[in-house]
Amino acid sequence: MLGKDEQDVQQYLEKLLDANDLHDLDSWMQIISSAEFASSANHLETAESLYKLALDYAEQRMSPEVVINALLCLSNLYRKQNRNMESDTAYARAMAMFNNMIPGEDW
Repeated sequence: MLGKDEQDVQQYLEKLLDANDLHDLDSWMQIISSAEFASSANHLETAESLYKLALDYAEQRMSPEVVINALLCLSNLYRKQNRNMESDTAYARAMAMFNNMIPGEDW
């Protein structure tokens, strides 16, 4: 059962998605900021949903740097929840993308 704040966030997201208002980096940053706020307020399920939304949007429409950022945010949230395997997977995906961005370099 979602608390009132989580319901408000959910309604905001649905309205944002219905309006198809996710067109740029500013909108993406609003989602990340909302996720960080939810995480700091210990609304971890809401934070996870927001980070996943940001990741999905970034994977579809944005540069690899933005996808890497979303993966690292998700990794940190999983670490906060002691979901170490999922955290390691998200981190490994981010590092693999980073390595692919720099030809000839192996970090």
